[in-house]
Amino acid sequence: MSRQSTVLAALGSRLIALIVLSMACVGLAQHSNEELDAAAVFERYIDATGGRSAWSHIVNRVVHSTMSMPAHDLEIEMTVTTARPNLRRSVLLSEMTGRIEKGSDGQIVWQTDPSGHSEIKTGDARDNYLRESVVNKYLDWRKSFKQIALEGSGQVDGVAAWIVRAEPPRGPTQRLFFAKKSGLLIQLAVSSLSPSGELSAKAIFSDYRDAGGVLMPFQVTITLPGSERLVTVQSVETNITLPEGFFAPPPELRAQPVRGN
Repeated sequence: MSRQSTVLAALGSRLIALIVLSMACVGLAQHSNEELDAAAVFERYIDATGGRSAWSHIVNRVVHSTMSMPAHDLEIEMTVTTARPNLRRSVLLSEMTGRIEKGSDGQIVWQTDPSGHSEIKTGDARDNYLRESVVNKYLDWRKSFKQIALEGSGQVDGVAAWIVRAEPPRGPTQRLFFAKKSGLLIQLAVSSLSPSGELSAKAIFSDYRDAGGVLMPFQVTITLPGSERLVTVQSVETNITLPEGFFAPPPELRAQPVRGN
């Protein structure tokens, strides 16, 4: 695989992970369109989710969705379960790719491929997954980003938006587009350098519905260089009873050491 392909694959995976978390962090706001700074835009966004009180009642969430890739005639069923503070387990299933599972118990990051082979992720792969698994990272934006700045105003499909540049401790800078009228997060954009130049990717959030007392987007359009993917949420469950050890790695991996950076 070329370096450019590796960068593109990593960018796509990072964007999809951010999207899954972002889908659990958006709501409706009641504010005027006065000039804001980046911190105020985030605080307005917190109000838009329904407020900290509403989110405090959500202990875990299961999102059932499909991701279609028309150019490849591929549809993937996705089930992503998250729980506070940073527990996560995802199952991806399709006729073409088989079943892929990945998860974290907050310390160990693991993955099982379609052949049934399981492995523990280490180094950057582990550290990135743990950071991206933090539930409601935009609500706790002071810890999630080392720096934020208001770039100004823009539009997303004709909707006026505030643009916030947010730099995480590691990984690509995010450009977040918050609708001025509603306070909703309507677009997320990231970019990364490759040997042939800058590669960009974006996600547009739409079709907001109530899920467990807060609003979340039920449709996300992901645009990557040369391809487009559509994520459609089918159903959402909150505060369900999960089996003991649900986020733990498979038994054969539990004795292996955990190595970070």
